[in-house]
Amino acid sequence: MAMWKEFSRSYLARNPAAGRTVAAAALAAAFFLSLVIGLFYNLWVYEMERIIREEGGWQARVTVPADGPAPEELLKALTDFANVESAALADPTPEGEAVIELTFRRRGRIYADLALIRQALDLPEEAVQAHELLLSRYLVSDPQDPDPPLLLPFLLAVVGAVALALVLLIRNAFAITMQSRLHQFGILSSVGAPPRQLRVCLLQEAAVLALIPLAAGTALGLAGCAGVLAAVNAAAADLAGRQDAVFRLHPLVVAGALGAALVTVLVSAWLPAFRLSRMPPLQALQDGAGPQADRVRRGGGLLGLAFGVRGELAGCALRQSRRALRVATLSLLLSFLGFTAML
Repeated sequence: MAMWKEFSRSYLARNPAAGRTVAAAALAAAFFLSLVIGLFYNLWVYEMERIIREEGGWQARVTVPADGPAPEELLKALTDFANVESAALADPTPEGEAVIELTFRRRGRIYADLALIRQALDLPEEAVQAHELLLSRYLVSDPQDPDPPLLLPFLLAVVGAVALALVLLIRNAFAITMQSRLHQFGILSSVGAPPRQLRVCLLQEAAVLALIPLAAGTALGLAGCAGVLAAVNAAAADLAGRQDAVFRLHPLVVAGALGAALVTVLVSAWLPAFRLSRMPPLQALQDGAGPQADRVRRGGGLLGLAFGVRGELAGCALRQSRRALRVATLSLLLSFLGFTAML
């Protein structure tokens, strides 16, 4: 607590601009993550409702031929399997066949259980059918299928790419604020403060500064998701046979969006905090005193030729921040790819 009072609270009180920078980065991260996660969830719900409406909500079904065993006996035998949650007779087919529709408690074991059902009840392979399209939306696919559906994994990869882009982008905001405190880090390290204590204190700062912006950004992102769905419904109002998308919000979605944003911010803060906390005290004291004259190379290249002294200064600044510019470029590229992939 004393470390927090002397090291963090006093610094934030004297440098409100640094706190505003971190808060803005956290707000942006929460907004974009909650927007993408909200759109992903509503897209998943819309697709599930469409499949159930068009094909039914069964997860597997057993077809009993007209000259086969009695459907009632088969129905009782199927309900004895531990993973079978429900078994019900559907409408008979025109060929006189009876169809038993099944749902399961553990969807991940469906294909293994269907193989056991075929073997235990001595049924032909074509008599047992899994609802592959519906199960693929639960990320359950046939292990024997050489070409499983990849739409849902692709969308999850897009969400991961967006989160990675935000980590790289927000990291720069934390790195800038932490870099300005190198001299203070060097003093604390020289008097015995361990690197772990410095990292914990910096993460506490990030959590305190980002808590309210994370909540506000999550709310704004989910509101933006509702706005996007309303705009899509308005644009596609003239399409025949289309079902309007209804904005759905689950508590787990809110918790997931908020948790993902918090993890993103903490990882973004931990990366520069880990590097700076391991810096030797003498190096931190030297670097914290400001850029040394022998480190600045003269000449700004084309910028110097075009704009004179101001161009040279700009060229030197760009050379000194090459790594940050590469990270920013990569994060913007990932953000653009994630946005176009979601579209």
